[in-house]
Formats: sequence, C-alpha cells, structure tokens
Amino acid sequence: MDLSTKIAGIELKNPFMNGSGVLSSPKYLKEIEEFGFAAGVTKSATKEPQTGNAPPTIIDISPGITLNRVGLSNPGVDSLVKELSGYTYKIPIIGSAAGYLIEEYVYVAKVLESSLAVKLIEINPACPNINGDIACFDKEFLEKLLDKLDNELSKPYSVKLAPFTNFRELREIIRIIEKSKAQALVLTNTLPVRMDHQGIMYNWGQSGKSLLGLSLRNVYEASQCTDLDIIGCGGVGGPKDAIEYIRNGAKAIQMATILNQGLGEKIVKILENGILNYMIKNDYKSLEDFRESK
Repeated sequence: MDLSTKIAGIELKNPFMNGSGVLSSPKYLKEIEEFGFAAGVTKSATKEPQTGNAPPTIIDISPGITLNRVGLSNPGVDSLVKELSGYTYKIPIIGSAAGYLIEEYVYVAKVLESSLAVKLIEINPACPNINGDIACFDKEFLEKLLDKLDNELSKPYSVKLAPFTNFRELREIIRIIEKSKAQALVLTNTLPVRMDHQGIMYNWGQSGKSLLGLSLRNVYEASQCTDLDIIGCGGVGGPKDAIEYIRNGAKAIQMATILNQGLGEKIVKILENGILNYMIKNDYKSLEDFRESK
C-alpha cells in the first residue's frame, strides 16, 4: 500500500503536514519530523517582527473547536530563516509568507526562498484576524501579488485561501491563481467569525471540527474546476476525516487544532493505520485510487 503523494513536484512519504501556526517554529518543526509528518509548515512570517494581538489569543469553545486571534505574531522573516539554518531537516519545509502590502509578501517570499530547508512557499493572504480586509477575497490585489511573485520566485509556491461559501467566487479566484505560476492551493484557513469574550467583541478565526464540512466543500469545489494540487486543511480529527479529504480531491492534508490536543506524536500513525485499513478493505493500492473513485 502506497501512502506517498506529491505536491508541486515535491515527493512526500505520506500526505500529512502541520498547519501554519501549530508546532511551526524551527525548533518544533524537528518534532513534526520526528512525529512522522511528511513535511513541516512554518509559522506565517512577515517582513518585520509582529507582536500580534493582546490576550486572549486562543480559547477552546468546546472539545475540538478553537478560536484564535494570534494576529500573525512572529519574529520577522529574517530571524525565522536564520533560525531555520540552525537545524537540518530530513523532510521538506514549507515557508508561510504573510504581509499587508504586495511588496511585503514578495520580500518575505524571497527571504524564505533563500533557505535551503524551504522547498515550497505558502502564500497566506487569508489571515482572518488582522486589521483590514482578508486579502484573498480581493481579486485585484491577488492578481497583482501573484504577478509580482511570478517574476521574483524560482521555487514553487502555493496559495492559501480563507473558506468560501459562495463557490462561484471561489472558482473566480482559482481562475486568477491558474493564470500564475502557483502550483498548489491550501483550503482552507480558519473561518472568520466575530464573537464575544468576557464582554469584548473580537474578530476570531474558528478552527477544529466545526470547520470540517466547509473546508471539505471548498476542496471538492476546487477539485472540480482545477488541476492545481490541493492541500486540505480544517477539522481533521481522525482517519475518517483524512479519507474524506482525499476522496474529495486533496493530495495532502494539514492539521492544527488536533496537534494542540496532545496527539502530536501519535496522530500520524493513527491516520496512517486508518487509511491503510480502508485501502485494504477496498482493494486500493494508492491514494490516487480512491481520490479518482469519488
């Protein structure tokens, strides 16, 4: 049974990686490697260091459902890449690039590209809890950003999107991305919500099992209209969820909330065993077999 896959031409031993923001500092990416993940994703980096939002930044609203408003807290891309150079990774590292202006995204992506460890750049215009609009919904901004990246980057890159509920809009965004040199999509970032915490209203990103159905629908809709590689993300709680992502068109899967629940060192083995059992039961030899069977 073959659990290997390929994203943007990069060979992966299995379809699993962490989501940006969880176990995503250079130090913890070594743990991601040790846990058996096929790739590790850095925290979203910006040009300058960001302190992010004031506490509270992460709260659990029910088992398996989390709200976060970290707000791109990070040490800055130059510091991140310097720290990455202090480790030797056996797995490909995906560098997550964020920003506010197009020039900032391009700068961050170029610095990430300079790291020998980084094999793929993940462009993240989908953060739900920074001041300002969610950039991936702005077609003009996205088109200009991708045009700049095409001229500046030599390594492959992916684009991470926020969840869409209007799938015609999702298809229009994908058509813009298809005109660029981007090779993959990440679907999806957290769901933008506005909720009260102790008498104060905050903009949050909702993640965990409540996001699963919407992210799966985004993956499915994307798979019906594009040949870009798709990385599914949102709400994975066990093998059944991972199988559903693959059946709906994902070639790889990111996970975040579940890694905060103490399952980090066990989750890859749990997912692998569950998928292998499913493949044996249905006489599938590879992930492609049941992705194409949907």
